[in-house]
Amino acid sequence: MGDCYFLSAIAVLGSAQTRDKFVLLNTDDEFAQCGAFCVRFYADGKEDIVIVDDMIPMLGGDFFGVSTPTGKELWPLILEKAYAKKYGSFSAIEGGLVHIALGELTNGIPELMNRDENQNLKKWWDQLLSFYKSGFKLGAGSPSHPDGDSAISDTGVTQGHAYSVLKLIEIDKLQLICLRNPWGQGEWKGDWSDDSELWTTRMKNLTGQKDFADDGIFWMDFSDFVVEFDDVYICKEYKLEDGYHTKIVYDKWEGEYSQGLPNSKNRTAKLEKNPQYGITVSKPGKAVVVLRMKEKMDSYRSNLTGYLNIQKKDGDLIDRPDKKLSLGTCGPTPLVLQAMDVEFAQNLRYPYTFTAVAANMLGGAEGEGGFSVQVYSKDQSMEITKMN
Repeated sequence: MGDCYFLSAIAVLGSAQTRDKFVLLNTDDEFAQCGAFCVRFYADGKEDIVIVDDMIPMLGGDFFGVSTPTGKELWPLILEKAYAKKYGSFSAIEGGLVHIALGELTNGIPELMNRDENQNLKKWWDQLLSFYKSGFKLGAGSPSHPDGDSAISDTGVTQGHAYSVLKLIEIDKLQLICLRNPWGQGEWKGDWSDDSELWTTRMKNLTGQKDFADDGIFWMDFSDFVVEFDDVYICKEYKLEDGYHTKIVYDKWEGEYSQGLPNSKNRTAKLEKNPQYGITVSKPGKAVVVLRMKEKMDSYRSNLTGYLNIQKKDGDLIDRPDKKLSLGTCGPTPLVLQAMDVEFAQNLRYPYTFTAVAANMLGGAEGEGGFSVQVYSKDQSMEITKMN
């Protein structure tokens, strides 16, 4: 199928959370009559319900695509079919990224961390451990190979393949990471593998690893992990039950407010002639600000190159980049979704209105260039309003 990234995302969530993606009908009788499943995905920060029937593709007397150990659980097959319908066909979901799929399943914020950009391994480990303790969903990608995921390294790691990250534990100065191959088989053969002599009774108890089987689940030392894997996929969820509140505004670049970002190909553009928003907060604190692009080339690339900047302007418009006033900047980059962590400083008089400006590289055509700006914060009274 070539959608191991999607299966990995399902494995990261686990069966209980993944089953929650189904919007069940009121009674069993209703389902029996219509044979339909409603599956909840997310798009542009909103629910995206996909309805599919219970006709499952077969190949050689077996289900085509995802499978389960007993063959009696059908929810993964229905979920896979709904995801294919969301994009138009099974072939359309061949090849993708774990964190993007996780974002579509959870309404979380996807992020990619590359090994080449994280040479400080202690800092990288500390970040990943913090993400894990925060309950963020994690996955990992092995290096690409000309033979695709039919290539397996001498140490048992499938190449060009997406794995689920299940646990991170720091014990006795050891940094251990537990992964799962979404195929349910095929495991790492080095230190801390199932047959490793390093597994003492104490270590089994401390990690919670009781049984070892060829189930695709294995442990590694982080020093081996960074050799065998290129990328870590992260999906950050900011939930109401964790104290987060969110506001979102939908907009598009059109008319006089579509001048775009001043650059060598767009020299006459004025930054202030782009959509701007006031983010009003009642107290100092942290927030996550997200720019989503509507027009897409695929699940993670947009047709336009988006840019977002936030400044301490006390309600005034942004007319130029200013490092002294800036809280953060996203882009310019052609990603469907960009997010940044911002901190509202202590030394301001609250309530205070920060300003965000959203632009694209070359300006938006009339009626095109749709996007949204969303803010997650623990400030219940936080508001975002259009300023121009």
